[in-house]
Amino acid sequence: MISGLKRYPFRKNDLLQAWDSADELMLQHIRESDLTGKRILIINDHFGALSSGLKDFAIATYTDSYVSHMGITLNTHEKIRPLNSLSGLDGIYDIVLIQIPKNMSYFEDILCRLTHHLDKNSRII
Repeated sequence: MISGLKRYPFRKNDLLQAWDSADELMLQHIRESDLTGKRILIINDHFGALSSGLKDFAIATYTDSYVSHMGITLNTHEKIRPLNSLSGLDGIYDIVLIQIPKNMSYFEDILCRLTHHLDKNSRII
């Protein structure tokens, strides 16, 4: 399902992959839906697996990590440039994919800021 992605920074003979089973499960789950015309927001995509898998749709990506930002940019061949601030979001998103951060205060902050961009039909995965 996911192949050809690299972790940033690129290292010669790196044995670590740029995705995990959570990325695979999210992509598998979301591809069961009709994504035509849907606005998708991806939060905390670690190395670009979610962004790469959905790059042909109307997506926005947010990360606060420079390493993730570079991984997403390079793995999508600069087709997607992640936002580095949630204040850059606009409008309502139909689907939000979130990789839950380890810091719960940070997660709460993300959810509080996200409420302005959701409606009763929005789905959070």
